[in-house]
Amino acid sequence: STYEDLIGTAAMSGDVQAAESWFRQALESGLTPRSSTYQCLARAAALSGDLASAESWLEAASEDDDSPLSKETFAAMISCTAHKGDLAAAEMWFGKAVAAGIEPDAAMLDSLRSAATIKSDESMVRQELDDEVKSLRCESRLCLGYRESEEHTSE
Repeated sequence: STYEDLIGTAAMSGDVQAAESWFRQALESGLTPRSSTYQCLARAAALSGDLASAESWLEAASEDDDSPLSKETFAAMISCTAHKGDLAAAEMWFGKAVAAGIEPDAAMLDSLRSAATIKSDESMVRQELDDEVKSLRCESRLCLGYRESEEHTSE
């Protein structure tokens, strides 16, 4: 719908107020929100750094239907927690993404490194990331490239 497009556009720019305003207008016009709508709102909140609101919107999404969270939603949550320096929360969202069958990408891994840098735990997280990537046994060029680049930097 047009409202979902407007909510999505606001979410991509991290404009929570606009996304929520469009959401209210959509409800007033009779739109029944879907999980994807709530996920857009969660991403907007996460991009603006409002972790509590993002988690609240995700809770609403999970109550709405059984649609799985998107890769973009997981990435936004990992990024938000990483920027706050909350390594444990970033790792939790990363673990949830992997458990949901999402293949980690470079942005997710970079967010974890960012959280580690903020917490000065980079060497510990790097080992955990290595273990996590190895346990995924992914064959994508991204994961293989990550492992190869890490092998070269550790030599």
